[in-house]
Amino acid sequence: MKAASNKPTASIRTKLLVLLLGITTLAIFAIAAIAITSAQIVGRSAQELSGRLLRSQAEQTLVRTTQSTAKENDLVLERVLRDAKKIADFAAEIFDHPEDFRSQSFWSVNDHMKYGPEKQYINGEEDTSSVFVPFTATVDSAVVRDIELSAYLDLIFEPVLQSNSNIEAIYFATPRDVVRYYPNINLGDVLPPDFQATSRIWYEGSLERGAGHKEPWWTPAYLDATGLGIVTTAAAPVYGNQGDLLGVVGMDVTLTEMRASIESKELLPGGYSFLIDDSGRAIALPERGFLDILGRPSEPEEFGTDLTATTTGFAPILASMKAGESGFKSIEIEGKEFFVAYAPLESSGWSLGSVIEAKNVLKSLSSLQGDMESATRSLIFNRILPVSGVVLALVIILGLTLTNHLVYPIQKLAEAAEKIRSGHWEVELPAARNDEIGVLAQAFEGMTSQLHKLVVNLEQRVAERTQELKHRAVQLRAAAEVGHAAASF
Repeated sequence: MKAASNKPTASIRTKLLVLLLGITTLAIFAIAAIAITSAQIVGRSAQELSGRLLRSQAEQTLVRTTQSTAKENDLVLERVLRDAKKIADFAAEIFDHPEDFRSQSFWSVNDHMKYGPEKQYINGEEDTSSVFVPFTATVDSAVVRDIELSAYLDLIFEPVLQSNSNIEAIYFATPRDVVRYYPNINLGDVLPPDFQATSRIWYEGSLERGAGHKEPWWTPAYLDATGLGIVTTAAAPVYGNQGDLLGVVGMDVTLTEMRASIESKELLPGGYSFLIDDSGRAIALPERGFLDILGRPSEPEEFGTDLTATTTGFAPILASMKAGESGFKSIEIEGKEFFVAYAPLESSGWSLGSVIEAKNVLKSLSSLQGDMESATRSLIFNRILPVSGVVLALVIILGLTLTNHLVYPIQKLAEAAEKIRSGHWEVELPAARNDEIGVLAQAFEGMTSQLHKLVVNLEQRVAERTQELKHRAVQLRAAAEVGHAAASF
């Protein structure tokens, strides 16, 4: 019967290699999973942080730019008010101290004034400024005095207008409806013959403010009588030493250019600006503003719309703007989020607002999100997976080397044991080592030597016993033969 083979079905080398590869693979997958998860978490965190930073940056930029633009426009208007005050002070000096100015040789009514075709009292086009007195007024000594004294204002009208490009016209009107207007546009041909300056908003408003308010002020926007279009006037009342109103200085600033500048200006891409007066009426409002604030398109030639009537999310903002406040708010209208910054024009009581839809600010966040996802994919496919593959390959090479180094001596011992089992005592054992395998080899060598001696001794004893048994068998056979011979006799 053939003995069963004791050859192992799986070697230690295979088991060690499989174990090492398994542990390494699990570690690599775990590290890769952690790296990918961490990259995704960092990406989301970066996206959220970027979103907050973008919103904060948009708020700061919108507020800063709005305040800067409001200040720029306010400086323009403030300068006009200063010029109006300067002319008003000069006019007060002239009318309070006529003896210091009045001279028949400077500007005489007889030399410059005439009656127009409809009995209005006017001067000619050759004069520096244009003078107008309606036919409803009686040309008496008081009117003549107003005309001749106001002629000295030509000395200051021209340099002020030339030094300030925002001023379209400068004029002065007295309580007797005498009007002196610079530049000379021949008022007799422009104004109706019964035009009364004292009924205009810039004059009546100065009267209503009273003697206690001598500082210049801004009128609401209105349609200019001389054809300048929609204007606002810096009105400066002129009071005498006795507290009586001597007249009102007016400086027209057309809003056409300012409106066009504000309505066309984008403080941020996709945004717009609007301007309201102290009563909440629109001075400048682009079409998008009509749609967002009022929820409707503008009417043809619409101007001065009362925005405070709105019921949208802009209502509290407009209330704050009317109150002269500055700030920033985020509002939502029909599912759209808007960022709104506002700042006052302090010299006029007006307020500038800037609006941008949040999605226009945060749209770069979508691009950032795509970049982050692309970077994450690139990190996974270009870094993590290749590095993991290289690590796995190195582990396989290292595992093969390590298992060969560890298992080879054991395999040699196993082969030696198999040869010894087959009766081959002369076998080659692994070289001497300073580890457990070396101790095992030395023990195996000693055991083999002892076993060999034991077998040899046993074989010798068996041979001797066999020889002894053969000798006794011969003796027994001889004795038997002798006995048999004796019996036959």
